[in-house]
Amino acid sequence: MPLDQTARTPFTKVGTRPLRPDGVDKVTGRARFGADMNAPGMLIGQILRSPHAHARIRSIDSSAAEALPGVKAVVTRDDFADRNDEFRDVLVNINFPDCAPDEVKGIAITMQGKRDQDLLRIDARHDGRGNPYYWLAFARRERRNLGAGTDLAAIAENRIAVTPLRLNLTDEPFMTRLAEELDEAPRRK
Repeated sequence: MPLDQTARTPFTKVGTRPLRPDGVDKVTGRARFGADMNAPGMLIGQILRSPHAHARIRSIDSSAAEALPGVKAVVTRDDFADRNDEFRDVLVNINFPDCAPDEVKGIAITMQGKRDQDLLRIDARHDGRGNPYYWLAFARRERRNLGAGTDLAAIAENRIAVTPLRLNLTDEPFMTRLAEELDEAPRRK
């Protein structure tokens, strides 16, 4: 069927000129974004990556970076013990408390606390182009037993919670046992 004979679908977003109340601020530079914010005593981290993909880095001379004024720390791979891929599938989840920067009481290395699934909220939303997406969040409510040493307890105490999470949730011993038992089971034809 030629394009001029296809059924016309009335679009609600495509071909329209939606109102953009923040448009003038964005194009004039008046709009403030998260990267524009500064807090007293705030530290800024930078990552320097190798310009060569899959290169073997034999050494790093960080003396020039360490000599720069205002530099508080320089961290390289040498600052960590040999890992032998022990941490390959680990994601470090960092949660910040909902308070002013001067109210933060430090950093806590935590385990993941148990979330109350009854508080899970799924909001259907639309992005700036009208595409649908879903926002997952837990509603806030006062909890009595947050669990000592958890990210939930740390955040409630105005501490930054750093939680290492293993990405591979496979139960290796059970998987192996199950595979062995299935291999021994009589085959059906």
